[in-house]
Amino acid sequence: MKWRGVALLGLVTSLLACTQQLRVTVVGPEGFLEILGPTDRFATNLEDGTWLRLGDMARGRLAVTKTGPAENVFVRAGPKGFSLLRPVDTRLLATPFLAWSWNPETLTDADHPAAIVVGFMSSPQHLDEDRYGYLDTLPNTLPVNRLLEIRWAASALKRGHQTISGDPENNTTIYVARGGRENTGRWWRDGVELSKVYETAWPQDRLRDVRITFVGLKVAEADFPSALSIADINLFR
Repeated sequence: MKWRGVALLGLVTSLLACTQQLRVTVVGPEGFLEILGPTDRFATNLEDGTWLRLGDMARGRLAVTKTGPAENVFVRAGPKGFSLLRPVDTRLLATPFLAWSWNPETLTDADHPAAIVVGFMSSPQHLDEDRYGYLDTLPNTLPVNRLLEIRWAASALKRGHQTISGDPENNTTIYVARGGRENTGRWWRDGVELSKVYETAWPQDRLRDVRITFVGLKVAEADFPSALSIADINLFR
């Protein structure tokens, strides 16, 4: 594994001690946004508020590496969870598709602890709703009342499976994009139609009112240090 010369550890550690200012990226009329390249500006973007950092990013948990044909972001699970979120502002129907490349290096008998997450705001009328679970850990400056977790499951047979969390408001849905230990250790290009997944989870909402408010990575706490490399996360229509 080739690690970039710019070490992210010291940067992230110092930044977590500071008050983070959100820098919201607005998607233009072309309907395309590169969420994560990563580009050469990734370390700078961690500093300027383009990415929101939450949780424990200890040594070895986050880096920019080159394990394949292009640079990618490497994350490793540990005893405490963390998140990297890119605040955005776009209508769901303006950018209804999400695509990415990923390569889980290790997997246990459970779903991989690293997941892609997409935050939604169903309507401005619901800004003051109570939050539960993971959403309750996010800053109030980030408008969100619905969450999609895109996971790599323990079994390849679960691909395409979608469930709703058991929180009081059913505000989180989990979608399995791929799975299986037999598929780890190599790169896969995957994608999902966000509007279809959203409508399946929350049919009572009007899609024309729904906005995407962030896209990022959520790495849950885990006893086993499962690792994941990810790159080329894009929103588009």
